[in-house]
Amino acid sequence: MRRPRLALSVRDFHAWLPWLLAATFVVAAEALGQRFALASAERALLRAPVLSTVILLLAIRRHWSHSRAAFECVTLGALAPAAWLVGRTLGGPAQSLPLLVLGSTLPGYAAWRFAPDSGQHGALWPLRDALRRPFVVLPLVALALLVLAGCTPKKSAAAKPSATTPTNSPTPTVHDLRGEILRLDPARRTLLVHHEEIPGYMPAMTMEFTAPGTDFATLHPGQRLTARMVEGAPGEFRLENLRLVPPTSADTIGAAAQALHADTETRGRKAYRELGEMAPSFALYNQDGAVVRFDQFRGQRVVLNFIFTRCPIPKMCPAATAKMIALQAAAKKAGHRDLHFVSISFDAAYDTPPVLKKYAADRGIDTTNFSFLTGPESAIADLLRQFGVITIPRENLYLHTVSTILIGADGQLLFRTEEPDWEPDDMLARL
Repeated sequence: MRRPRLALSVRDFHAWLPWLLAATFVVAAEALGQRFALASAERALLRAPVLSTVILLLAIRRHWSHSRAAFECVTLGALAPAAWLVGRTLGGPAQSLPLLVLGSTLPGYAAWRFAPDSGQHGALWPLRDALRRPFVVLPLVALALLVLAGCTPKKSAAAKPSATTPTNSPTPTVHDLRGEILRLDPARRTLLVHHEEIPGYMPAMTMEFTAPGTDFATLHPGQRLTARMVEGAPGEFRLENLRLVPPTSADTIGAAAQALHADTETRGRKAYRELGEMAPSFALYNQDGAVVRFDQFRGQRVVLNFIFTRCPIPKMCPAATAKMIALQAAAKKAGHRDLHFVSISFDAAYDTPPVLKKYAADRGIDTTNFSFLTGPESAIADLLRQFGVITIPRENLYLHTVSTILIGADGQLLFRTEEPDWEPDDMLARL
């Protein structure tokens, strides 16, 4: 018995190939739908050219005498997803949908244009005959070109960056910014800045920014600045065209107090600075009302303590001030020039600069290298916490501990004594 042979004739090939291509279009349409997370309406339009191709093949398959018509019909059916993909890439969904609708009509036109006459005219035959006439086809081609031109995105010469530009746009979002530096990290090239409100975009807040191309040697906490804030990617902010604003004394003191408080909160339970650690940065008013930054004492050794001018106990603040006066005189006699004395008042409400100036004058203190400092109560509280001095307020006085600290020229804490009766000669030997 002869075994039947499995063979495909040219006619079978012509009959099945369009169906295989149509199935390929279905798979491609679904893959595109998943890749671009399309809505259901857009997916339906993407399937439309595939379905129209299949229906037209069924309607006219008996009239094909050449394979060219079948191939052109199915190939033009593939133009719809291709045209949609181009429009989606260039301009988004609004530009891709007209291309998709246009591509959906191409299979039908191919079938009606190239199907040979067979004498069996169907209901759509008059439309096919009309489409084969040049005066009908040419307007349709012109209309297609207009649709394609309208779908091409155009760039306006007057277009400018808008404050409402979405953050997911590939174009960086740029805004003008004003704020105060709270902390800087030169190693990471970052600034912690408390900035003002950016109307219509962002409320006032504290943020960390990168600052490429900025000379960090000229920056310090408390400075006010203006810059262009650039959001290159969602959540990634940098500052460009950074300029420092000449501050008022109140701005400087307030910003330094904020930075000092932020540092104290960051340290938490480890706010107290041990020997070997660096002294904190701060800014206060001196007895002349001038702003004094602790950083300006870099390169000098500093002897620092805390007092209040109304202290009634002779062995406490009055004795501490007398010890500092004696050490100042001994250091001058010994030839120590790179030495500065600092007394910080923790009675800020009473010890204003004029009060401190009178306090120094009444005791004949040489203020060329002796500063009496006062400032915001919050800043004083943070300094007391970081230097380990305890104060308990009472009516017109404070119960407090005593601490005298020697700080090196590099800002490092070298020595601390909590005894009120320390000897100036012992401290002089440590200089």
